[in-house]
Formats: sequence, structure tokens, C-alpha cells
Amino acid sequence: MEAVNQGAPSVGLKSKEYSLLLTHNRLISKFSEPQRKILQVDDSIAVAISGLTSDGYVLGSYLTNECIKYKFTNDEAIPIPRLCSRLQLKMQPCTQLYGERPFGVGLLIIGADSKKTHLFHSCPSANIYECNAMAIGSRSQSARTHLINNMKKFENSSLNELIQHGLYALRETYRGEDKLEYSNCSVVVIGLNTPFYELDKETIKSFIDKLTPKKPIDESSDEENPEPETENVQPTPVVSNVPDDELNDDMVD
Repeated sequence: MEAVNQGAPSVGLKSKEYSLLLTHNRLISKFSEPQRKILQVDDSIAVAISGLTSDGYVLGSYLTNECIKYKFTNDEAIPIPRLCSRLQLKMQPCTQLYGERPFGVGLLIIGADSKKTHLFHSCPSANIYECNAMAIGSRSQSARTHLINNMKKFENSSLNELIQHGLYALRETYRGEDKLEYSNCSVVVIGLNTPFYELDKETIKSFIDKLTPKKPIDESSDEENPEPETENVQPTPVVSNVPDDELNDDMVD
């Protein structure tokens, strides 16, 4: 769990027509390129990772293979709840077998089918929740506060409004000299009739420029009244769990 709490922030949210992923691409050093935190696993499914990047890439590769196998066998895209069920079966044995360790990564999975958009949150414990909005990673509580306060607006939001809310929530996770810029974040959109696509840097910059200025943080007041530690608290999903009948479809295979 701590690996996720120390990972790069990731934000996911959805409306009736669109689902959205936003990530902070941290620079490990001044001499390196930022690591990608969003992976495309199918035409209409994407994953954001927070925690151990190598573990995230392993799970991303597994999800991609599951999508390919299902499409080859059934000649259609895999339902996202079924894909999450298979992911759960992949992750759960690592939490109880001797000589294994849990995957040290949290995932936000977005997608869309012919009926609705989806957003799922996967924990290292192998629990998977379906959400309307979620933020994971370091300092993600500030982002979740914004998402909870504006959650009722998301369902009927346009794509532009959804992107604005997502960027505002992601900006809440930045501290000190680290600022939200088009060069250090990624935004991916999937819609009912819109396959996976990533916003280019110029488009992201235009949205960032429209954000209201962030209020300065009074560091002295923070020292006098430190916030309670929340890093060890398991993030609470904004809405309900995945339906049991969908998550357990593969248990009988």
C-alpha cells in the first residue's frame, strides 16, 4: 500500500459519454525523460499506474494479452468488468502465497462499451472498485477532495469541462516548486464513440492556462497545525463496488 501512496499522482473520472485519465509524469533526474504512467491495453481501454512502475508494466502487459486472447476467441472486445475480474484473479494469489509479494502498484482502469463508460480502481490487495471518480498516489487526498465536492457535476459534463475538473484535481497534488505544466502531465480520453486518444501538449497547455490561479499555501500555518497523517489510510472509492455477478464471472472457468 505504501508504494502506491508514494507513487506519482493519477486521477480518473468519467461522465455519461467520456472517461478520462490524468497523470503526473515525474522526472527521476534532470538527465532523464519522464516515465509514462498511462498504458493503452485495447482500443477502448487504458490504465494509469501509481507505485512500482515495473509492476505496473507487468500488469499492463497481462491486461493487453487478455484483451487479445478474448478478441481472438470471441471476435469482440472483452467486457471491462470481465477484464477486471481476470486482473483480480492474477493479483490475489500474490497476497497469500509463500515466496510471493503483492504487486506494489495501484491502477486506474478506464474504458467504454456500447452502453456506458467505466472507471475501476485496483489496489495491491487485489480489491477492485468501480468509481465515478478517483485519485491515487502521493498527496492524492487533496485531489479526492475536489472530486468529491464536484462529483455531481461529472455525469452531465462535456469533455472540456471534464478535462478542466481533472486538471484542477491533479494540480492539487503538486507542492513546492513542482507545478502543473503541459510538459509533466498526460491526459487520455476514451468515449462511447471515441477510441483511445491522448491530448497533445499544446491542447493540454490551453486547458492549463484556463485554470483559476492556485491559492498560495501558508507554510507557517501548516507547521503550527500539521495535517493528520493519511498516507497509511486506504483510499476510499467515490462510489460503489463492482457488481459481484460481474466480478465473479471467471471464477467458474
